[in-house]
Amino acid sequence: MKTQFVSMVSHEYKTPLTIILSTANIIENFISHGSDAKEYSKYVHRIKQSVDLMNKLLEDVLLIGKGETGKMKYSPSVFDLIDVISTLIESHSEIDKSQHNIKLITSCKELKVNTDPDIIDHILSNLLSNAIKYSQAGKDIEVTVVDEPEQVRISIKDYGIGIPEADQVTLFSIFNRASNVNGYRGTGLGLAIVKQCVEQLRGQITFTSEVDKGTTFFVTIPKL
Repeated sequence: MKTQFVSMVSHEYKTPLTIILSTANIIENFISHGSDAKEYSKYVHRIKQSVDLMNKLLEDVLLIGKGETGKMKYSPSVFDLIDVISTLIESHSEIDKSQHNIKLITSCKELKVNTDPDIIDHILSNLLSNAIKYSQAGKDIEVTVVDEPEQVRISIKDYGIGIPEADQVTLFSIFNRASNVNGYRGTGLGLAIVKQCVEQLRGQITFTSEVDKGTTFFVTIPKL
């Protein structure tokens, strides 16, 4: 795992570091030629994006480490799950620039749960991001919430590239990536972290998938 980690970090850090260095050189050139400050903004944005990418990778690595050693923090509180999911959908739609139609399907106007909102956020953000990443623009993404007596069932369904059957057995393994995701950025940490997070909430995660037809992830968590 250590060897895989070093290889993955070396590969994933190379691109953002190269962007940061080349962009800094462009800005330095602007300054030396007395260019208008407005010219800097798009290049500063590139640097910020690259730093955000590197920070996200570090956060994922730290979460994996905490999950592996049983030190993931769990801070439950009572909150409205529907409100949290609605906010997540809205924020992901903005980032996605509404290229996908993300639908919330539920009969609940409000659904109180007593669990860790940060862990819920991490689980659903990761699954939503994957659904967006691996689906063509214009495809629907459906988030369904079902209230049951003692638990909540959440499903996130996309109509994207799907997961080959041979890759499904190891999908939640650390550093694992499906064989059909070449060309899509990723570290192979996301779903491993999601599974650890779901288990931290005493829940379960399963999925169904078919190549070129899409994937549905099912997350079940206790309400209390």
